[in-house]
Amino acid sequence: MADLSAKLRAALEPSLEAGEELRGVCVATQAGMFKGRQVAIGVSASRLLIQGMTRKFEPDGSPLSLPPERLAAAKAEGAGGGARMRMAP
Repeated sequence: MADLSAKLRAALEPSLEAGEELRGVCVATQAGMFKGRQVAIGVSASRLLIQGMTRKFEPDGSPLSLPPERLAAAKAEGAGGGARMRMAP
């Protein structure tokens, strides 16, 4: 798994600000109507980073940066009929 972590970190680290550090990473799938893709998810002390990935674990498109205030109102589509995700302060 160290290899996967290194690939995910390599895709996310260019989006970090000076002094910002990744606390953890994981990979997830994003399903669409006719296709899906994988995304790298990175967590720092100040935000969540979501980066689309190619099959070769290379960045695909611009990353999405979500600070805590945007996460507090996020919806999890298809998770229990409109469940809302909450993030502790």
